[in-house]
This record gives sequence, C-alpha cells and structure tokens, in this order.
Amino acid sequence: NRVNHYLIDDTSYYLIKEVVTWDNDNYIAFNVSFYELKPTIHLDIFLPRILNLALHNSDRQTKVLAYMNYFNQ
Repeated sequence: NRVNHYLIDDTSYYLIKEVVTWDNDNYIAFNVSFYELKPTIHLDIFLPRILNLALHNSDRQTKVLAYMNYFNQ
C-alpha cells in the first residue's frame, strides 16, 4: 500500500473519475411502502458518491459509514 500510492497521481484520479462510466442498469432496488403508493427507489445512482466518500474523504467516520453502507446491502 505504501509504494502503490505513488503510481497513481492526481491526473490519473481525474481520468478515472471522468472517463470510467458506471453501468446504466439499475440493480439495487428499495421498495418503499406507503398507504396508497409503493414506489421503488433505485440506489445505483448513489454508488459513485458512496465509493468516492469511502475512498477519499478525510473524515474517518464518513469513510467508515460509506464503506458499511456499501458493503452491507
């Protein structure tokens, strides 16, 4: 881990963020039950932000919560 972080600089991070695309299909669905309405919320749209927080946020509590929310689906 200590040596590998020198291999990826800020330019590489920018390219990964801008060039790599996520799958457009929705796989993670959350069904909400209301009295007369039962909408389905697709959580896939939140994955890039959750992973970004888990990997790059300086606040440890935010990183841990993002990691736990992603891997405990």
